Amino acid sequence: MPIFVNFSGLGGDTLNDAYMKIDADFLKLSSAGPDTFVKVEADHVIKYDISVIGDSFHKLGDDFVKISDAASAIDSLFLKFAPPPATSDPTLAAAASVVGGGVPDPQSDFVKLDSSLKVAGGDLGVLGSDFVKLDSAPDLATFKSNEVKVGTDFGKVGADMSDIGGGFAQLGNDLITLGTGPNSNSADLNDAFKMLGGELNKIGSAFDTVAFDFNKLSKDFTTLGGGGGGVSASALVASSSSGGPAPTGALGSDFFKLEQDFILLNQTLGASGPGVFKVFDALIDQSGKEPMFEQVEHLLGGHGGSDHG
Repeated sequence: MPIFVNFSGLGGDTLNDAYMKIDADFLKLSSAGPDTFVKVEADHVIKYDISVIGDSFHKLGDDFVKISDAASAIDSLFLKFAPPPATSDPTLAAAASVVGGGVPDPQSDFVKLDSSLKVAGGDLGVLGSDFVKLDSAPDLATFKSNEVKVGTDFGKVGADMSDIGGGFAQLGNDLITLGTGPNSNSADLNDAFKMLGGELNKIGSAFDTVAFDFNKLSKDFTTLGGGGGGVSASALVASSSSGGPAPTGALGSDFFKLEQDFILLNQTLGASGPGVFKVFDALIDQSGKEPMFEQVEHLLGGHGGSDHG
C-alpha cells in the first residue's frame, strides 16, 4: 500500500530542456551518413540530452524499488491487524458479487503488488542503461538496432505499469468488499475500507494512463529504429507538436506527456493518505493493539491522525 511517494525522476528544468531538444537530436542522428555518423553522435549537446533522459529512468527505477520496500513493511503491518478472512465466508462471497470481483484475498494481492513494483524498478533500470548507450553506437546500423531495443524496454515497462495498475485496482476491490455488507467490522472500519478502496482504484487508473504513455514511447522508438512501419523515423522526429506542453516534435511531446501523467499519479497517490490513516485508526480501535500505534506512525511518516497516545 505505497503512499506519500514522489516519483522524482521525470521532472526539472534540465530534463525538460532535454525533452525540448530530443527530436532535433534524433533527427540529426538518423539523417547522418555513414561517414559522418560518429562525428554527429559525438556532439556534446546530443550526448548530454541522451544522458539526462537515460539517468532520469535510472532514478525512477530507484524510486520504485524504494517504494516496494516501504510498501512491504506497511503491508505486513496491515495484515497483522487484519488477517485474511476465510475465503469460504458466504457473506464475503455475496459482497464480492456486489463489488464485481472475487472473494477478497488481500494478503496475496499485497504480495503481488509489491512484487510488481520491484519488477518495474528493475526494468526501468534496464531502460535507463540502454537509453544512455544510444550515444555510443559505432555506426548508424547499430544505433538503429539500439533504438529498437529501447523501444522493447519501453514496452516492457508499459506492461509493468499495467500490472501495477491492475494490482491497485484488485486491492481496492478487496477493501471495498471487506467493508460491504453484513460483517463483524465496526462502522468506522467499514467506511475506512470503502474510502481507501475507492482511492486505490483511482491509483490503478493513474498507473494505466502511465502505462499507455510508456507504450506510446515504445512505438516511437521502434519506428525510429525502422521497425514501426508506416511513418518514417525522419517524419516522426520532425513532426510538430499540436497543442502539446512545449514547441517540440512528437518524441518530445510524448516525454512531456509521461512527465505530466507522473505528476498526476503523484497527486493521486498522495490523496490516498487520509484513507490509509483512517483504516489504521479503525483497525487499531477494533483490535485493541494500541502499543503498536507508534510503529504505525513510524511507517506512515508520523502523520497518523489517531487519538491514541
